[in-house]
Amino acid sequence: MTYYISRNGETSGPYSLIDLQRYVASGEISPGDLARGEGMPNWVPVSQILSGAGAGSPVPQGSGTIPASAYPAPPNLHWGLVLLFGIVTCGVFMWVWMFIESSYVSRIDRENKSTMLYAIGLSCFLIFGFFHRLEPLSGAASLAFVIHLGGLVLMIVGHFKMRASLEDHFTRVEPVHLRLSGVMTFFFNVLYFQYHFNRINRWRSTGVLS
Repeated sequence: MTYYISRNGETSGPYSLIDLQRYVASGEISPGDLARGEGMPNWVPVSQILSGAGAGSPVPQGSGTIPASAYPAPPNLHWGLVLLFGIVTCGVFMWVWMFIESSYVSRIDRENKSTMLYAIGLSCFLIFGFFHRLEPLSGAASLAFVIHLGGLVLMIVGHFKMRASLEDHFTRVEPVHLRLSGVMTFFFNVLYFQYHFNRINRWRSTGVLS
């Protein structure tokens, strides 16, 4: 099937599905541009074509209206502010923002379990802190240390599950061919994800990944 693209009242095409994927990746076509294929009664966002939805609300050709993306926008606080607020709050804000990021990922990938892993990991840290302060040299403290280590592992697994979901979504569904470094994910996770969320939000508004 071939598709025509409508942007600001001008129509171009036809394009194959492969052409659409390539032009969206290069920024020449925006996911919010309107598209219609052979036999389709309505114009729909390009993002719906690429995601396989293939249907949407009628949009009159030439209206110049760009509909919202079919997918939620990532958290859009600048990563530098996330770092600043994290420092000012002695790390508390970083924890809060981590859950905000994982909540977003859960919305685009319902199979992602990062939020649950983070919650269990945080609980492990709190248990460790409680028992370590209570009896620093007791057997309970040793057990708490093991729990703390388990919590750390769960947090790391959560980070990499988020990485996998983001790469999959932004390669297959919203095709910007996102690639995330494993090293940066391990060491900078929350800030690293937010840096790319800022890039993705710019791409969603301009069609250019910068």
